[in-house]
Amino acid sequence: MKYIAFFLFAFVFLSNTGICARAPVSEATEECLGCHSSIHPGIVAQWEKSRHAMISPQKALVIKGPGRKISVTKVPAKLMRTS
Repeated sequence: MKYIAFFLFAFVFLSNTGICARAPVSEATEECLGCHSSIHPGIVAQWEKSRHAMISPQKALVIKGPGRKISVTKVPAKLMRTS
């Protein structure tokens, strides 16, 4: 139990210090965020804290096993480094 608390604390600490910062976003995503943040700020806030915002497809593709949360094997080059 104390290990779970430690990892949760570490995650919160790291995410608040910018070490787990949001991955760069594509122009299309930036456009969507701009509109959605005014209409659905709660949804945008949840997305900004999500795994999808924190990791690019390039980094997600190298994760092996059950931790892998990307189903594709090939991503267009222009989207590899964005979230």
